[in-house]
Amino acid sequence: MLALCRVACVLALVAQAVGCERARAAQTRQAQPAAAPEVAANTKTFAIEAGELRAGSMPGSAGREAANEADLAPVALGAFAIDRKPRGSARDPEAAQAACEDDDARLCDELEWEQACVRVGAVALNVRGREWAAGEARGPASVARGSASGSGEPRCAARAFLEASAAPQGLPYRCCTDSAPSARYPSPAIEGPAIAPLERTPEQLASALVALAPLEKSARGFTPFSTSDIDDALRRGKRSRDGITTWTFLPASFVWRPARGEELHVVSGRAGNRGLLAVLYPLADGSYAHAASAVLEEGETSIAIGFRETAPAELLWTTCYGCPAEGGAIRYVDGGRPTIDFH
Repeated sequence: MLALCRVACVLALVAQAVGCERARAAQTRQAQPAAAPEVAANTKTFAIEAGELRAGSMPGSAGREAANEADLAPVALGAFAIDRKPRGSARDPEAAQAACEDDDARLCDELEWEQACVRVGAVALNVRGREWAAGEARGPASVARGSASGSGEPRCAARAFLEASAAPQGLPYRCCTDSAPSARYPSPAIEGPAIAPLERTPEQLASALVALAPLEKSARGFTPFSTSDIDDALRRGKRSRDGITTWTFLPASFVWRPARGEELHVVSGRAGNRGLLAVLYPLADGSYAHAASAVLEEGETSIAIGFRETAPAELLWTTCYGCPAEGGAIRYVDGGRPTIDFH
């Protein structure tokens, strides 16, 4: 069955991957405010107007650290002024704060740092590596903003936690004026079991899928597989749930947390005369971004998805359990990108 549609499935995956990148790039552009106006070359600070920051990064984007970065969460910030260039170095944020106070200023909050970076750009802000900023600590480790030196193009969303001993020469820092923000960085830590129920109705899932450019056509008429449909995928291989101890088989839609700070929604069902398997990134505003998908050009097929506690970053999917070339794996790989593979 699946072997006959393998070429169609692969073509669907390739086409959707291209569409996913275009959609993600468009969403990222929309999330970034317009650049700040030019300032005189002899001005030592950038004046940043009040506005909304979409803190963090798009799930699945290159270089993203899901455990540290929010999912483009909206944060309202007031106006402030920030140093155009980083100052010297300080052994820790406390030392940086004291130095700023000596200049009638304060250490920039990490949200201000990110807002300035997004507004004027990392190059204009002279971001060359990590810098201390005011913000939360994780035990003895303090927050540092900016990418590590030598890691490639600077990322405004880059965020790390360092102990002072990890930077023996200290780190640069920036001073800000005007009132410090009352908002805190949106917590990116997603806690909970590796697998959990997805609280969405079939109608909500259908609407969410067709709203995604890569799935707009292939998801029309989507309905999730029933428990009986899922059992059919096992019966085709002459097996049942009770007789399989290696895998726990899941509902047609569920929450998957394959790594700390990462949450994905997995959905499977029929759309017209096709089978559909989709992995989605839930966003802070309740919408989704496309992560990976496969379209099976066989209307009578159904999919069973299995999970193992010992390998939470990999799921099994099959249309005929134990049959050759009738399924594959859903994997969460380095860099936070899920893939759908065929076996």
